Amino acid sequence: MTTQAEVIHEEDKEKESEKHDVAIISPDNEIEAYENRALDLRSVLGIALAFTYEACILSFIVPVVIPLTINADIGPSTQIAWVAQAWTVGGAVTQTVAGRCSDIFGRRNFFIAGNLLGLVGTIVASRADKVNQVIAGTALMGVAGGIQQIAYAAANEIVPRKHRGSAIAFMNVFALPGSAFGSVIAYAIVADLNWRWTFYIGAIANGWAFLLIAIFYWPPGFVGLHPGKTRFQQFKELDFFGLVLFGGGLTCFLLGISWGGNPYPWTSAHVLAPLILGAVTLIVAFPLWEIYSPDNLAKLFPPGVMKNVRGFSLPLVAILISGMSLQSLQILWPQQVQYLFTQVPRTIGWYSLAFNLAATIGIVVSGTMFGVVKRTNWQFFVATLLQTTFIGAMASVNENTPARAIVLVAFASFWVSAAQVIGVLLVQFGVEDKDIGAATG
Repeated sequence: MTTQAEVIHEEDKEKESEKHDVAIISPDNEIEAYENRALDLRSVLGIALAFTYEACILSFIVPVVIPLTINADIGPSTQIAWVAQAWTVGGAVTQTVAGRCSDIFGRRNFFIAGNLLGLVGTIVASRADKVNQVIAGTALMGVAGGIQQIAYAAANEIVPRKHRGSAIAFMNVFALPGSAFGSVIAYAIVADLNWRWTFYIGAIANGWAFLLIAIFYWPPGFVGLHPGKTRFQQFKELDFFGLVLFGGGLTCFLLGISWGGNPYPWTSAHVLAPLILGAVTLIVAFPLWEIYSPDNLAKLFPPGVMKNVRGFSLPLVAILISGMSLQSLQILWPQQVQYLFTQVPRTIGWYSLAFNLAATIGIVVSGTMFGVVKRTNWQFFVATLLQTTFIGAMASVNENTPARAIVLVAFASFWVSAAQVIGVLLVQFGVEDKDIGAATG
């Protein structure tokens, strides 16, 4: 039975709603309204301001395709492959750590630091007169790139969940100059100027990214994320031992892979020791620590995340394997073109479009279709199946089959990138929103 007090209360609510011309809604309705809202100018601007992502891509893709040109000028050095590998190692280790720490402390200062570090790295590499100095610069750029790539998480925090795939697609359209045409730009620069300008362009991009983030990007900071707790209190709760296990294990593992074949044989102790040590640390020691370490620590992988095998762990393993293929294509294809097909700089640049442009299209298409084609598990299966097929088919390429090489590299790049994007989106949906940085990293 409705009491008189309840009737009066309902009448007061109706008057209050009419007074403000807005419906009184519950927290659940607020969440539903937020998730179903249209993409407004603020959302689009928030994604576009991830120019940080373009700075990361432009800084890496443009110079990484011309290692032989750099080596011919300030070398020769047997360590020239580390111009690209130093970036990969630095980025791989930093991205996960930065993602988790930015979940805890807020992302703004991390992006500012990443853009500044990218600026410093590009300047160091651009002024180098020895290959080792270029490697030092790209190592700094890699650390910066690991932070800058958290832009995926930052963008997907801004938009409704159903638009996350479209957000990633939009970011890569925005990053089109570097991601798709970076190789063409690089060899055009080499033909008309010199290789140092490939790093100058990255410095300019990082400088602009720093300014845009500093002026426009104001997400919730530490106080908003952890009211009533000081930064020092939160800092003391960080899982430093877990960070050392993960960072050290991954670094050892990647060093072992990088040294294999060149400069050391795969069976040598120089390769096997870091490879085995890194694998045991990552596969055994680190997970055991994450499971049995004290619960009051802010762990690198939050409790419960790794237990979501179907929604997080399995896609993560697939992303890891797919990422190896992506990096191999990106680093080895330009060198393969120079060794097998042509030495003409501009022509090498156009050959490299087979990877860069196809990979960008793969990201844009898969991101856009993720929310349209509902069976995301089948999308992931098809992408991983086709990437395996086309990468395997590349074994049939030789110096007499340039057309076949271009076609196979293009299709392999498309599907490897598609698998990466779909995997990242699945992992993001497999965790709570407060852990999206750790999942993306």
